[in-house]
Amino acid sequence: MNLMTKGGTKRGRPPIDPDDLVPILEAVLRLATTKNSQLITVREIAQEADVSVGRLQHHFGTRDELIGTAFEHHLLKVTDRLQNLRDAPGSARERMSRMIDEIAFNRAWRRSTIWIDLIAHAVSSDRYRAAVERINDAWNRVFTELIADGEAVGEFRLSATAEMTAAHLVAVSDGLTVMVITDGEGQAESRGQARRDMLAAAVSAALGGEFPTSHLPRDDRTPFV
Repeated sequence: MNLMTKGGTKRGRPPIDPDDLVPILEAVLRLATTKNSQLITVREIAQEADVSVGRLQHHFGTRDELIGTAFEHHLLKVTDRLQNLRDAPGSARERMSRMIDEIAFNRAWRRSTIWIDLIAHAVSSDRYRAAVERINDAWNRVFTELIADGEAVGEFRLSATAEMTAAHLVAVSDGLTVMVITDGEGQAESRGQARRDMLAAAVSAALGGEFPTSHLPRDDRTPFV
């Protein structure tokens, strides 16, 4: 995953080392789960990450670029996790069950708050809109690949193309993201099974057959922060 900013760094100073970028981006994410990103200041991020304001401004240029980079960093990690599940051993049905678990259970509150915030600001920001398009395209690609795998070996029975079916399931997943927000942080974990059942029902209707919970150990559901 490339963590360099869109325009790179300004001349005159060396860029921030990639290993040092991740703690900065994670500091943004911690703040974003507690308040609207438009209320987060560069100074707050600097304090949370224990770096200077000047260093952040030099590397990222603008506050929006810093926050947008952090959001995209996290959501692409989620996408990478889905891609890994798609590429893992097992039947297409087993791999789809694991993806359903991932979406329903893993870091639901953080993922949902960041995704909704990103979409909201995409209305008026080319930077955020481009990030939304990249992430949405990546989710659609992963679902399409796995659905095509299952259709090719007769595990899935489709009533539409793999691409249209994938777009439908991504839209359902987006609806569950809204559900996480409306339920509130206090119920994000306890409502995981309800979200899982809803997504499994949509997948079953679209692909045919049942998708029982794979009962992944909790440690396997939460491999990253």
